[in-house]
Amino acid sequence: MPKSDFEPRNYAGVLIFKIPLWEEKFPELYHAFSTRLGGVSDGERATMNLSFKRADSAAVVRENYRRLTAAAAAPYEGLVLTRQVHGDAVLAVRDRSLCGRGLSDGDITPEYDGLMTDLPGVTLVKHFADCVPLFFYDPVHRLAAISHAGWRGTVQRIGGKTIQSMGETYGSRPQDIYCAIGPSIGPCCFEVDAPVRDAFAQSYGSASPHIHNDGNGKFHIDLQACNREDMLQNGIPASQIAMANLCTSCDPETFYSHRRDHGHTGTLAGLIGIRG
Repeated sequence: MPKSDFEPRNYAGVLIFKIPLWEEKFPELYHAFSTRLGGVSDGERATMNLSFKRADSAAVVRENYRRLTAAAAAPYEGLVLTRQVHGDAVLAVRDRSLCGRGLSDGDITPEYDGLMTDLPGVTLVKHFADCVPLFFYDPVHRLAAISHAGWRGTVQRIGGKTIQSMGETYGSRPQDIYCAIGPSIGPCCFEVDAPVRDAFAQSYGSASPHIHNDGNGKFHIDLQACNREDMLQNGIPASQIAMANLCTSCDPETFYSHRRDHGHTGTLAGLIGIRG
């Protein structure tokens, strides 16, 4: 894969990925993408599982969140978690009533795969274990957003819908928005059959360069490139899109991967928010 715009940062043993350009350009913003390193989970989830749906106790997951937020300089009490359903709905978090919800009992509601807010101290969280993390920031409106783009969300173009929602709800203009596409399963490992290929062909065109025919009834799809195309088509300047170019499936030492580990794994998280 090409060079990554993300870089690892180690904070007291907690390894996270950040975007150096964003760190330099937007001091009012905090963001991070987790790895499997630095937590207290054990077994197949070792060590930084961030999902209450895995076999970890809620206390273990909460401790992992405390460590992640400390590493990211994000307020733990501001965490907002919503249930992910591989859809394209985006929620504007306009008050703090959702902060902390789900951390006590793992009951994460409502159902939104995208979140956005302009409230300082609200930490937007999405979960991943191969799906594509999409980060957004509009410095003009001080508006942060994050979306979970699985293959279904990518077909439904949740990235573009997040950009549109930022405009419709907060007045953001595409030329002001900075985007980032985090670590996910890469085209090297994302092999699909014809029905999934057909869904991508319908959304991105049958001649899309992001769909590779293996010639044996199987296909490889570049999810990160598809989401970048969606952002470009929604008016984001190419110079304002940061690419991780990192494959979660290829790096078992750093990342969980649902496909590689056949579901016996932990869950990663991306977070973003505005400093108070």
